[in-house]
Amino acid sequence: MGLTCEYLTKLLGYDKFLPMNSGAEGGETAVKLARRWGYVKKGIPDDKAEVVVMEGNFWGRTITASGACDDPSRYE
Repeated sequence: MGLTCEYLTKLLGYDKFLPMNSGAEGGETAVKLARRWGYVKKGIPDDKAEVVVMEGNFWGRTITASGACDDPSRYE
């Protein structure tokens, strides 16, 4: 893992990266990072961030993915 981290950070010009095991895990982390960025960098008031998702989406069965889905059988 160490060599992979070193290679990717140098290749992409980043100081760190966060590896994921699945698309659902990546989606969850993307939502968390976007919300944090909005609060810290854009000054969105606490608990006021909104995440916009596409209609008819499916990106996993996690709580965030299910809540973002417009299929009642997934979020109910």
